[in-house]
Formats: sequence, structure tokens, C-alpha cells
Amino acid sequence: MKKLHDAGFKTWASIEPIIDLDSSFDMIRWSMPYCDFYKIGLKSGQKYDKKMLHQFLWDVIHKTSKIPIYWKDSFLKQAGICRENLPANCMTNDFNL
Repeated sequence: MKKLHDAGFKTWASIEPIIDLDSSFDMIRWSMPYCDFYKIGLKSGQKYDKKMLHQFLWDVIHKTSKIPIYWKDSFLKQAGICRENLPANCMTNDFNL
């Protein structure tokens, strides 16, 4: 990813399905300098702790405040968060990669 990013290519990462929140956060943290966009979603059918999802979401948003993020509906629904309440770097449903 670094080589492509440094060569001028737009890069993005799909962090899904999230199986482990800590590992997923580490992947985001390590790739941030070379990633232009993130798409983040949960594993279908798996239930997650709502407080942990909230913490993960706000940790990611705080860390990547200038990088566009698309949160999949499955994540927002389980976290109980409305897309309209997210900061400006979080994309809407009609965002076109």
C-alpha cells in the first residue's frame, strides 16, 4: 500500500468483516499514513457489545479525522448510531468510491 500511495495512486482499505476490534484498529492505525479511504463493516450474524462498538468508532474517527470513512449500515445499526450524527469525514450511503 505504501509503494502505491507514494507513487500517487489512491489507496483504500476494506476493514471487514471485523472479527476482533483491537486487531482491526491496529490495521487502521498502521495503514493510515498510506490509506486515502476506509470502508468498515461487521461480520454478518455476529453480535458485538454496543459500548465496544461506540468506543471503536470514536477511536477510529479521532485517529483518522482527515481520512474519509464509510461505515457500513450493519456497524451503525448494531452500535445504535445514526449516520447523520457522524462527523464530516464519514461518508453517506450515496458515496461513490
